Amino acid sequence: MIIPEDLIPTIEIGKKYLWKSSPIELLCPTCRVNEGNSMGDFTFECIVLSPTKDFICNSCNVKRSSPEGWYNVRALDNGELGSVPYTQLEPLSKEIEEEI
Repeated sequence: MIIPEDLIPTIEIGKKYLWKSSPIELLCPTCRVNEGNSMGDFTFECIVLSPTKDFICNSCNVKRSSPEGWYNVRALDNGELGSVPYTQLEPLSKEIEEEI
């Protein structure tokens, strides 16, 4: 029997992942703007820094706690920072990880 908790992968802080961005629904509860589509589609190699604690809406500037399962990451090629849901993080293959 599969338990729902077994379906959610463990994301390791300090480990390198492939960030495969895709549009998601992330509605601000205050102004109802969907901020999930702002990044577009891209793929980055990144390192996970920490769980995300708070979001600040880009439209109304209201601070709110983040949903569970989001992580702060840094792109390895340009140092750009972002917050990512675990569903967009994939472990790097051993060959790619050794090259970095």
